[in-house]
Amino acid sequence: MTHSLARRLRETAERNELKAFEDLWVDMMENQPGEIRAFIAGIDALHAKGLMDKASTFLGALSPVLLERQLFAEAIIALRRLASLNPREKGLRSGLLTAYKALYANDERLPILLEKSGLDSGGEIKPSVDKLETFLGFSPGRYLFHPAGWGAGRVLTVDFLEMLVVMDFESTRGRRMNLEMAAKVTQFIEADDLRALRFDRQPEIQRLLETDPVALIRAAVKSRGGKATLREVRDRLSPTLIPQDKWSSFWNKAKVLVKAAPDMVIAPGANPMIEFSATDRGYASTCLRDLALLDNDDKRLKYLKTLLAEARNQPEGPEAVRAVAQRMIEQARGFNRGCRISLAFLLAECKAFVPELAIPAEMVPELLCENPAKVLAAVSEIPVNGHRQSAVLILKPKLGANWLSYCVALIENGEAETAEQGLADLLLAGDVASAQAVMRKISERFKDHPAAFLWYLRDSIAGRLPKQIPSESLITLFEKALSLHESLTLGGDKGEDEKRLGRSLVSLFQSRDYEFVRNAFLSCSAEVGSNAASMLRNHRSVYGETRDQMLARMFRARPELGRMQAGGTVAASTPTNSLTDPSILYCTEAGLLRKRQEFEDLVNRQIPENATEIGRAASYGDLSENSEWTAAIEKQSRLTHQSEELGADLARARVIERGKQDGVHASLGSRVALRSDAGAAESYVLLGPWEADPGHGRISYQSDLGMAIIGKKAGDSFELENRAGKTRWNILSVADGLA
Repeated sequence: MTHSLARRLRETAERNELKAFEDLWVDMMENQPGEIRAFIAGIDALHAKGLMDKASTFLGALSPVLLERQLFAEAIIALRRLASLNPREKGLRSGLLTAYKALYANDERLPILLEKSGLDSGGEIKPSVDKLETFLGFSPGRYLFHPAGWGAGRVLTVDFLEMLVVMDFESTRGRRMNLEMAAKVTQFIEADDLRALRFDRQPEIQRLLETDPVALIRAAVKSRGGKATLREVRDRLSPTLIPQDKWSSFWNKAKVLVKAAPDMVIAPGANPMIEFSATDRGYASTCLRDLALLDNDDKRLKYLKTLLAEARNQPEGPEAVRAVAQRMIEQARGFNRGCRISLAFLLAECKAFVPELAIPAEMVPELLCENPAKVLAAVSEIPVNGHRQSAVLILKPKLGANWLSYCVALIENGEAETAEQGLADLLLAGDVASAQAVMRKISERFKDHPAAFLWYLRDSIAGRLPKQIPSESLITLFEKALSLHESLTLGGDKGEDEKRLGRSLVSLFQSRDYEFVRNAFLSCSAEVGSNAASMLRNHRSVYGETRDQMLARMFRARPELGRMQAGGTVAASTPTNSLTDPSILYCTEAGLLRKRQEFEDLVNRQIPENATEIGRAASYGDLSENSEWTAAIEKQSRLTHQSEELGADLARARVIERGKQDGVHASLGSRVALRSDAGAAESYVLLGPWEADPGHGRISYQSDLGMAIIGKKAGDSFELENRAGKTRWNILSVADGLA
């Protein structure tokens, strides 16, 4: 009854039908004055329309009736709302005092709390009432929450004469506090709030998990203040209560039950908002509302398909399916042909579930799939899996001997579901030559058939091509994919189809931790790999993090490609002085080992662990507002850059050979003693940049001082310029620094 009255009041207010609102309000005051939730729903609607004066007038008329009927709890609710709208309303304070004194007539706390709150001593009404309600809430056993760090807790004792309260919290027990201070730093929570359950009723949580998942979701939403996204609910429950690998299964079952719960509303989408509702919409009404929230026809059709599966377990399921199907029939005129075909197949399923559903004659699959050319043009627009194949199979008996020619057209069209059907039927009919010819055409003229090549590429990588179809090498496919991406994304205005295919190619590069890129470089010769590496380095259309990740996978798979030129030759052989060769980086064996261990840790631990974190964060959905996902992606980019740079450095690392130091001329590994003309004495070992530490007597041969020392012998001198000017240094001795 409350829900229907609230709906009527709200709807008349929203339509600005104030006379009808007044008539209903008066009728309810006379016959159903206790329906305070419905009255407040009407006031909320007036407030939302900006009619605060009207709202005050209606509440001002209701309050005396409630007091007269001795509905004191309801009167307090109405008067408190009136205080927020019009705190100067005549009789407001006296009405509140009357209601409180009647409702708490035998409560010895009330006189003290009325004085402490200021309600009976002339204080501002709204703050005084709020303070009084908070004081009254402090009773033994009441659950509360301390946002600043103590967590959930419970009231143990209250001394209202001394205004002291004793509370237990998760992190502190027996906490004594002044009541007014406790009112400021804590907030009450309900006993079925997840925070309260965690505090002292863990077995109850386990029971809800096993027998009442809706109550568990409700408890999690309450712990977020009555409104939470699915991600926030999941953070409350997983992995402490529900393991991460079990979450999807749990939520898929719970979602249907939450949707049917009379006091909860769940929006559609990957990360939907879940909140409590004072209005019971009913399952069918909720489904219609969800349909209206979806922003395109593809999503609406997929929603109907999902609804057909879940509605079978709902008492209102047939009504919901009928209502949603009827609404979509009304919208069908605006659908493209592909969406109309999908809707026709779905309506046939709806008819089997709801026999009384009336389907228009034109919404029959056989009628919509009469024209082969129109179906061919529409298959890529059919949004529901399975419907594309069903649509073309309707044509098979009609086309007869022309079916195999149509199969070739389906393959060239490139929609995966129908292309695979066409290829399978060609091979089944024994027309291997036509199958091989069309696949060869797609591979050779991939820029003319981008959608078909993308399908061919996916099946080739996954090893799904039939054995009758020759497969190309992975590195050749990789080079074609790079070239196709440039063709789809660079130069001139590109249409949505080109952009979509370009995004699909990037997703293919990224899938399964860039497995395609890694395997392509692992499977080829050095010469072929160096050509592909050069192509990737100079690539223009794949950029940013994706290109960095691709390069990193290339370096990990084939480190030597970091110093090879196109054609397979090693880049620029060592110059006269190999120490100036940028393709060589000298180090000790110990230094090389440390860097290899660092590289292995990056590649085998840090990057995979962070990739797992990306997947976990992405599973929350709504990436545009997902800070965890953004942080994980940024970290992955940093780690990838580190691994790429370190991999390139390792590829050019060369160990300093022991025994090559003649003890006369300074070289790599030599210990050199120096003295400046000013008398400063120093001793350094010449090592690579990885091990340079001047404070501990090790300098890099690439430094200005190191390059000045190289080749010198005892007795030689040199000048070195620094910020203070030029300093002359004398070589005192040269020895083996690696001993």
